Amino acid sequence: MRGPAPADASEGFSLVETLVALSVIAMMSGLFFDSISANAKLARNVAARREAMLLAQSLLAAATAPSDARDVADSGSSRNLRWRIVRAPRGGGARDGGIPLEEVRVEVVDRETGRRLTSVRTLRLAR
Repeated sequence: MRGPAPADASEGFSLVETLVALSVIAMMSGLFFDSISANAKLARNVAARREAMLLAQSLLAAATAPSDARDVADSGSSRNLRWRIVRAPRGGGARDGGIPLEEVRVEVVDRETGRRLTSVRTLRLAR
């Protein structure tokens, strides 16, 4: 009966090969988690901008409604957003046909960073 065959030096992995494989796996894992983190940050930014746009549109609608639009506050905050309404006279000259207009602009910024998220504006007849 023959005993087990002698082991060749080419069988199995050496310690260096194993360490190289582990370092490649670690680098790929780092890139993967960095990518996930960046995607999560982008998703938060998109959600914040969406919320800011909805707030700005509703404030603009309230500020330009035919009823008493001056009842809408000129500034305020909602959750993590700060907003302000800016009114400026426009038109009323011969070029505009003598129609007095008012520009109404709503600006929404992030309360923590102060970064502007959105700004919407429209024209309305001045009172």
